[in-house]
Amino acid sequence: LLAREHLDTNPRDHNNETPLHRAARRGYANVVGLMVADGRVDVNSRNGDFCTPLHLAVNWGEEETVRVLLDSPRVNVNSVNCLGQTPLHLAEREGVLDILLADGRVDVNRAELHGHTPLHMAAGEGRVRVVELLLEREDIDLD
Repeated sequence: LLAREHLDTNPRDHNNETPLHRAARRGYANVVGLMVADGRVDVNSRNGDFCTPLHLAVNWGEEETVRVLLDSPRVNVNSVNCLGQTPLHLAEREGVLDILLADGRVDVNRAELHGHTPLHMAAGEGRVRVVELLLEREDIDLD
């Protein structure tokens, strides 16, 4: 289908989601890879909650899909959803967190709408391993 020249590669459903959102959430890494490789697909499209496909893959712990998305220089790793949260704010699972932190583009100090950084959120939610991993970063701001 993607080979068709006049195909709408970014159609929206009732939740304002594109096919890329749905594939990312469900962990269809091969499908995501095909779509990301097509320059017509908006890899940073936002759904009704302003979540990008990367937000959804991170939130659902889809490690391979997160890797595929991060392999694209077009993906904005610091995009924010309706709460001002980046994908890093949503990373609870250790594997996904490791993948995000390994990407040099991730801003570990970005605050969401209420001023909470990923470190604030992880500490406030008792996510010890996330706090440990964030504290290992040289660029973490503790102030």
